[in-house]
Amino acid sequence: MKKLILTVIIAFTTSLAAAQNWAAVGEVSNGVYTLYTDTVDNVLYIGGSFTYFNGDTVFGIVKYDGSNFYRMGCGLEWDCSFIPGGGNIVVKPNSIVRYNNEIYIAGNFTKSNNVTLNGLARWDGSDWQPCGTGLKNEYGGNSGGSSLKVLNNELYVCGIGLDSCAGVPANGIAKYNGVSWSAVHNIPRFKPNQSNYITDVEVYNGDIYVCGNFYDSIGGDIWRIARWNGSQWVGVDGGMKGGIGGVNKMVVYKGLLYAAGIFGSAGSNPHAKGIATWDGTKWENVGGGIYYPWPMSMQIFDMKVYKDKLYIVGWFSQAGGIPTKQLAVWDGVNWCSFDTTNTSFDNVILALDFYQDTLYIGGGFWSVDGDTNITYIAKYIGAGPDTCGNTTGINENKVQTEGLRVYPNPASNSITIEWSEELQVQSLAVFDYLGREVLKEQVSNNSGSTQLDVSALPQGMYFLHLQTEKDSQTAKFIKQ
Repeated sequence: MKKLILTVIIAFTTSLAAAQNWAAVGEVSNGVYTLYTDTVDNVLYIGGSFTYFNGDTVFGIVKYDGSNFYRMGCGLEWDCSFIPGGGNIVVKPNSIVRYNNEIYIAGNFTKSNNVTLNGLARWDGSDWQPCGTGLKNEYGGNSGGSSLKVLNNELYVCGIGLDSCAGVPANGIAKYNGVSWSAVHNIPRFKPNQSNYITDVEVYNGDIYVCGNFYDSIGGDIWRIARWNGSQWVGVDGGMKGGIGGVNKMVVYKGLLYAAGIFGSAGSNPHAKGIATWDGTKWENVGGGIYYPWPMSMQIFDMKVYKDKLYIVGWFSQAGGIPTKQLAVWDGVNWCSFDTTNTSFDNVILALDFYQDTLYIGGGFWSVDGDTNITYIAKYIGAGPDTCGNTTGINENKVQTEGLRVYPNPASNSITIEWSEELQVQSLAVFDYLGREVLKEQVSNNSGSTQLDVSALPQGMYFLHLQTEKDSQTAKFIKQ
C-alpha cells in the first residue's frame, strides 16, 4: 500500500497548480451551451447565449480556427444593425452538426437577419437559412430543438414540445434524408395530450432508442427511454426513475449503450446514479455513478468518446467515489479525475468536445480554480487530454482480485469477503480514496471468508487490502 499512499500525496500536493492546466478561450459575454468540432473545415463551432466574443458582436454562434473567431452572418436573434440593450440575448443553441456538407443548428431561437427559423437552421456559407417552417408545437408556438445527430446517413432532430418539423408531424423527433423531413416510425405521444420531451437519439444493435423526460401514463414500461423494436415503441426494462429531469444524452461505448442525465435508478438496478449501461438485456450501474450532496441537482449534461475513453460533464462532485468536480473520465473499468489536481469549477459545465487534440469545455462557470480570467469556455493545456489522471492511484496500484471475491458491491451495511485457501490471509484493511486506513481486522483462523461492517463509512470508493503469507491482494468496492 505504500505505492498507493505515495501516489495520493503526490497528486494532492500539486493542487495549487490546478489552474495552470486550463486556459481561457477568448472573452465571452455569457454562457456556452454547445461545442461542435467540424473535421471537414477543421474549425470549432461555439454556441451560447452570448452577444459578444472577443469584443466582436456575434449573437449566439461563432466559428473558431484555433487562432481567430469568426462571426456567422447575423448570428441568432439579430438583424446585423440594431443591438438590443442588456448585453446578452435570450437564445439557447443546443446542438450543431454537419450533414451533407452543410452546418445545421438547433435550439431555442426564432430568427436571423429577419428570416424566420423557429429553432432549426442551415448555414449556406454566408447566412442562416430556414428548414421549412422549423420546429413547432400544436398550440402555434415555437418548439426548442434539443439535439441533432447523424445516424445511418440521415439527420435526426429531437425537441422539447416538438409536434411538427418543417410541417411534418414529429412528436418529439423527426429525420431528414437530404430531400424531405419525416416522422420517426410514427412515434406516438407517450402521455396523451402532452408533447414528448425528447433530448437525444441513438442506434444500438440496429435498434433506434430515444430518451428524454417522458413516460407512458397508461401503465406502460416506457420511462424516459424507449426503443423501436421493428413494429412498435417499447420500454427498456422499466427505464429510468428518480430525479426531476430525465435522460439527457446517449452514446455507444465499448459495445454498450450509455445513457446519462438526472436519475437515481435504471430498470431494476438501484445503483445507477446519473449514468447507466444497457447491453440489450439489462441495465448496469457505471462504477457507482455520480454523486452530489443534493441529489436532485446532480446530473450529466454531455458526454463524448475520445481515444477509447468516455468523458462526461455536468453538475457533480464525485464519480465512482472519486472527487472530480463537474468533469470525469471513464475508461471502461474505473472512474478517474481528469487531471491529478481535481480542478475546481465554480459552476456547471454543459458541453465538451475535442478540437485539434485538445479538450474544450463550455458552460456557466465564472472561474476555474479561482482564476476569473477563465469564464464560460476553457481548454485543457495540461499533460494531455487522453491521459486519465490517477487521483487515487488506481493506475499505479493495480487491483488484484485473483482468488478474491467481495460482495455485495456496491454495499450499504456490510461486505462479505471470500478468498481461496491457498492465499493464507493474515490481515485485512480498508483504505479510502486518500489512502487513509479506515478499517482493519486480523484474521485469526484462515476460514476463507469474513464479514466487515461498513455501515459507518461515508459514501464513496474504498480499497480492500488483504495481507497474505507471501504477498497482498487488493479489491475495490463502493459504499452507497
